[in-house]
Amino acid sequence: MALGGLAVFGCARGDDDDDDDACEGIICRDGGPDGDADADADGDGDGDGDADGDGDGDGDVDVDVCTGAAECDNECGIVGAECTNDRQCELDLGGGQRLPLYCMNEGQYGWPGGYCAGLPSQNQPRPCAADDDQTCPEAQGGVCIEDTTNEVSYCLRKCVITDDNWDDSNCGCRPGYECALGGEYCVPGCRVDNVEEDCCRRWEDGANDQPFDGEVSQGGLELVEIEDCVATCDPVTFRCTFTGPEDAAVGTECLSDQDCPTNGRCLQQRAMSAEDDSLVWEGGYCVLDACNLDGRECPGDSNCVNAGTDDEPFWICLQACTVAPNDSEFDMYASHNPGCRDNYGCTGDSGLAGNDECEDDAGCEDGQRCIDGVCNGNGYCQTLAERLNPAIHFCADGDDEDELPDVDGQCADDPATEEVDESTFRCSDGVCQAPCDADNPCAEETICGDDGFCRWSNVGGPCTNEDGDADDNSFVSPYGQGLCAAGGIFGEDGMVLIASCDAPGMENICLEGKECMDIFGGFYCVDTCEMAAEGCEGADNCQGDAVGCAAGMSCFALTADGTDGICLASCSEQDGPDQYCADNFNQAPTCNVDTGTCG
Repeated sequence: MALGGLAVFGCARGDDDDDDDACEGIICRDGGPDGDADADADGDGDGDGDADGDGDGDGDVDVDVCTGAAECDNECGIVGAECTNDRQCELDLGGGQRLPLYCMNEGQYGWPGGYCAGLPSQNQPRPCAADDDQTCPEAQGGVCIEDTTNEVSYCLRKCVITDDNWDDSNCGCRPGYECALGGEYCVPGCRVDNVEEDCCRRWEDGANDQPFDGEVSQGGLELVEIEDCVATCDPVTFRCTFTGPEDAAVGTECLSDQDCPTNGRCLQQRAMSAEDDSLVWEGGYCVLDACNLDGRECPGDSNCVNAGTDDEPFWICLQACTVAPNDSEFDMYASHNPGCRDNYGCTGDSGLAGNDECEDDAGCEDGQRCIDGVCNGNGYCQTLAERLNPAIHFCADGDDEDELPDVDGQCADDPATEEVDESTFRCSDGVCQAPCDADNPCAEETICGDDGFCRWSNVGGPCTNEDGDADDNSFVSPYGQGLCAAGGIFGEDGMVLIASCDAPGMENICLEGKECMDIFGGFYCVDTCEMAAEGCEGADNCQGDAVGCAAGMSCFALTADGTDGICLASCSEQDGPDQYCADNFNQAPTCNVDTGTCG
């Protein structure tokens, strides 16, 4: 991206020495090379006054002390300065301290004209700290951005968001850079003379044979063209501008920003990580940033949510919903996410109207319920709030479809296996399972188990995929609290648990035969069972279904009298049965091969 230069308020530019008498208090970078080779005394301690390696001694990126810089001055300071290599971003702070900036050059990173920034690394994940001005000096134009999710930080160029500059300026940023609405730091914008490249391409995770890993590949390798692009580049804000489709709304599917409401942004579909290819923002999700600013209020019934913290707010419009409808019984499958698209869940927020914090239903208005510590009212649709495979269906109890299913319920026909006689479906742990074989494959992301039924499990059921890895998409996960525990006492096939079953609104999560227990360091729905009768012989009679557990599981005693049991991996299924007992139960290394229990 071609960048023009702006005059620096209060600093002499293009000079042939480094004695800017008018400069005091604010550090400014020099302009373009002036070709001289004079000596300098700028106090950076390296002897030649620059760090650009061109040998002329004038300091293409040298530092001077300037005064009177305006709030929107975009040139004072080394942070965010133009660069082509790391040496041009070096800065001696004096006293043996060096500002560890790196060049995000255009060729490798795609940042126009390069950009001096403090970047996290494996050895130094936090190159700056918000409470330590030396690591990202404000006088250098820097602001430390904390990414608390990934526990890293970035030193980036500070800019200013005001109630009108979201469409009036790029206050504090260089030409070609825009001021990020959600964070007040400069990021690549667009070029007026190169709209096709800057505004008519979109990022697509895994495009052009790149890894599907949730990360943006360097060098623009995952950029693809936007069909029928009509965007322009605003010459003041350096933002791509467009008029969104008439039917676009917050929360609708999208491939690019241009599929969203005017001034909206598309959260593109991506993998969770290189290790987990579960989809985040599946199908894309339209949002509007900075809904706290005048003129950027959320449209329709969408909600303005602080997705950051009180100290570092990040305001964004998200699709509105009701956490659980007041006119029906709680149903994990049908009633939990009204108003949201498939594979999205509804999350309550105490910062939204009608969502007072609460301890129980008595703390809420009439007709509202206390769910997860928040009165049921306005919520917002969030990705992965509820990892619910669309192939999973609950068993109806045959009496009242609004009530929670039970293990003796009935199964309706499943679209994925329409040719299969529904009478051959089975209800297992409250979930319908279809028979499967070579001619009747299971739905996508589910597998055919050794018992000839599709592995769609609930609490206590198996949950690993064909590769033996934990698969959080293979089971019901109300409120996103389901998890696949695998290995050790949970067995190679794993077993489903549901966390937080003690939370308000989760009272009915544990189905018949399951209990909410304070175990494994928290409250979880677990698969309970009946202890095998004394003297029981043979695994078929003493393990698995015979005691109320999934295949490969045995009933282990929870109480001293042996009356209560929990399903855990059978020791007789292990390569080293006695060692399994010694490693996991701190007992004498003896495995009862009949009951599959230790001791």
